[in-house]
Amino acid sequence: MCFYKLVVIFSCLTLFLGLAEGRRMRRRRGECQDGTYQHDGKTCCLCPSGYRLISHCPDSSGKQCELCQSGFFSTHPNNDPNCRICTDCHSEATKMEVKDQCSKYSDTVCGCQENYYCDKGHLCRICQPCDACEEQGGVKIPCTFTNNTVCNGAKQSYGAVVAIVVVVLILFIVGLIVFVLYKKQKQKIPVDDVDDDPKFQELLPKDLDVDLNPYLQEIASILPPKLMKDVARRTGMSNPDIEQHELNHPKDVKEQTYRLLVDWSQAQGLKEAYPTLITKLLELNAKSIADQIRQTVQREQATA
Repeated sequence: MCFYKLVVIFSCLTLFLGLAEGRRMRRRRGECQDGTYQHDGKTCCLCPSGYRLISHCPDSSGKQCELCQSGFFSTHPNNDPNCRICTDCHSEATKMEVKDQCSKYSDTVCGCQENYYCDKGHLCRICQPCDACEEQGGVKIPCTFTNNTVCNGAKQSYGAVVAIVVVVLILFIVGLIVFVLYKKQKQKIPVDDVDDDPKFQELLPKDLDVDLNPYLQEIASILPPKLMKDVARRTGMSNPDIEQHELNHPKDVKEQTYRLLVDWSQAQGLKEAYPTLITKLLELNAKSIADQIRQTVQREQATA
């Protein structure tokens, strides 16, 4: 009798745990595994890494995300309609080669060819030839992909040392003079108080929650490449990150501008990209460009 009761209790416990697990799995499938974003007042799921967005908040019968095509990738959850193009290592021009192939989830990893090195880490763009140490007593530590050769007993004459010190001192003095002149020139230029400018206030976007993603392609066709770079620098983007797009698309200026705009807008965030772009264009005295972008966004919103 006791054995029979134990069997019944065990069966009931197993059934209860199975039902609880089923409910937990159903709740998990109904959640956004990679986070959410807002679109037209709705909370939509982000696409996982390796995918791009094709539709905002589709119904149960629709498809929201699509796997990146060959030659493109995305490294993190996103609501970007375009995957990023894989980096070309440019082996002939830079003495770099592919170390890890690009996948749908990660970019190409480039490294130096044999007998070349680069000590700039992920900022490396061009590899330098390793020293042969033929006149410095031979090799002490061999060259690696990230460090130059260390030579044995490399000796420099007193005259060479003095010459190097003099050159460095001259460069320092010239740099100091240029810096002082730049500061004086900058002080002479009046800075407009754009916050009090009626035209500036008129051009500022009224709807701060505009999602720029649907308009990036058209905005990129309006923005001159140099102006886009100036906006990126003024908002904290580093020169290596800006120049990466020139290396990735050396013969396509429009693609350079578009890719830079995509990365920049993602860094600014959903609610900040649009007003920041307009504000920086006005600060750069590019009011006509700012007005074209504003009209483009308003026109697209009116037809949506």
